[in-house]
Amino acid sequence: MLKLRAFLSLILIFSSSLALACEFKEVTFERDFSGARLNACEQLSKYEYRLTIKPENTPINSSAWYSFKAHAAVPQQIRITLIYEDGKHRYQPKVSDDGEHWQLLAHTTKDETASFDLFVSKQPVWVSAQELLDVKYMQRWLKTLADKTGFEAYELGKSTQERAIWAIESRAETDDWLILVGRQHPPEVTGALAMLPFVETTLSNLSVANAFRQRFNILIVPMLNPDGVELGNWRHNVGGVDLNRDWKDFKQAETRLVKEKLDSIIAKGGKIRFAVDFHSTWKNLFYTMPVDYGLESPKLSQTWLDNLAKVLPNFEVDIRPGSSPGRGVFKQYISDTYGVHAVTYEVGDHANRNEITIVGKTSALLLMKLLLAEQVAYK
Repeated sequence: MLKLRAFLSLILIFSSSLALACEFKEVTFERDFSGARLNACEQLSKYEYRLTIKPENTPINSSAWYSFKAHAAVPQQIRITLIYEDGKHRYQPKVSDDGEHWQLLAHTTKDETASFDLFVSKQPVWVSAQELLDVKYMQRWLKTLADKTGFEAYELGKSTQERAIWAIESRAETDDWLILVGRQHPPEVTGALAMLPFVETTLSNLSVANAFRQRFNILIVPMLNPDGVELGNWRHNVGGVDLNRDWKDFKQAETRLVKEKLDSIIAKGGKIRFAVDFHSTWKNLFYTMPVDYGLESPKLSQTWLDNLAKVLPNFEVDIRPGSSPGRGVFKQYISDTYGVHAVTYEVGDHANRNEITIVGKTSALLLMKLLLAEQVAYK
């Protein structure tokens, strides 16, 4: 019944979106691609257009994702204003000629809207809230990773709309596990940009990574919400639910898949030792559990992030300890269920992309070294 309601809800949203014309005499706005989000278009004058962006459902976190393509019969400069229903402007617009290489687009903001100039011609250009790391992008990344490292991805299960949810496993001859989860929230691309180099480092041929994989099993679920990513959702899965609030009731297929996998690990004698969940927010943050929460190795997360601050002194490591019982958050679920640390690794929306990669790789190296040093305590 839940799947049926979600499907019918999607039909209504999709149908109403299609009914809104985005074709004008000279300019066309397209939204028929993975990750697109554009709900209505209006021409204000010869060269001015207003585009409306709506969320998948409400109430919702104000993470107003937008993505569209534009082209024109005659090359021209147009002025676009984005307006949002049930949200406000959050993401700096980016432009691309091919959907893969992106540049920031100069813009102004006023009263929670955003305006910018865009040159359009017969060749479509993409405009998006963030880079398009869509489902196909993730599949290409997984294939490249498999070719480079030999670690094959497998289908952990299906999403609500029957899309594959992929996982990667590295198996050791021990019972200890590191869990890495990403993309619960569709627009949080900078979190994904951190997770990819983090994962690549843990699966690399570096000596510390080889030693770590001999001692620790690793479960990686890089995109838990493929439906939301495909549909250009602001926050939720296709069922209209924030997956990072469902780690208590497990009403959604996506969170149940991971829970069932973790249950299976425990049933076979495995022990969850640490978990990291990758997200994006307004600035770089690390949400940790308090040192006095009663977890194994109470200062483990604090030590990891203190080490990161020492190694990268020009990168601000903002640690936010706290607990949120009953909210259904992944970090809380891991800590309460297994008595171990979990960290929500938040990357700033506008963080420098090169810095994101450096911090992702460095934090992975430091975590592996720290967990290896802790192994005596696990015996």
